[in-house]
Amino acid sequence: MKKHFFAWMTIMMVAFVGITAVACSKEDNSENANAEIIGKWRREYKETIKYIKNGGAWKEESRSSKSYPEGSSDGLIFKSDGTALMVDISPDGHYFIEESDDFFYKVENGHLFLKENNPRDKDGWEDVAAIKISGSTMELTEEEIEGDYKEVTFLRYKKLN
Repeated sequence: MKKHFFAWMTIMMVAFVGITAVACSKEDNSENANAEIIGKWRREYKETIKYIKNGGAWKEESRSSKSYPEGSSDGLIFKSDGTALMVDISPDGHYFIEESDDFFYKVENGHLFLKENNPRDKDGWEDVAAIKISGSTMELTEEEIEGDYKEVTFLRYKKLN
């Protein structure tokens, strides 16, 4: 009986350690994503696909794309204090603020959340896009569904120094 008790205790301890390690790993990924996002980002590419629901299935209605190889483009600046700015930014990193509002941001479970930095804002955190950062490239995927219409937008940003 003692052997079975110790075997079960060993299994339970291994399971507990495994669950704890996975939980820490997920937290670290969110923290790493929040650290990786800090800096100036310039939009390089945008693709929008519009769908319409037809017989219960989504059917592509239209597709458009645009590259921003040079000149000013939309940009985002994420600061280490948890705030972000929407800006117009050049490839060399010079920018001007296009909106006076700044935002709070956070990255959780592969999604970018924004909240207006305004005490009157009652909406709270908004899940704006799925996010993937790889080196100096950030990809955002936004999806909006309204009734029988869906719009998916893919955005690619390059991190500037």
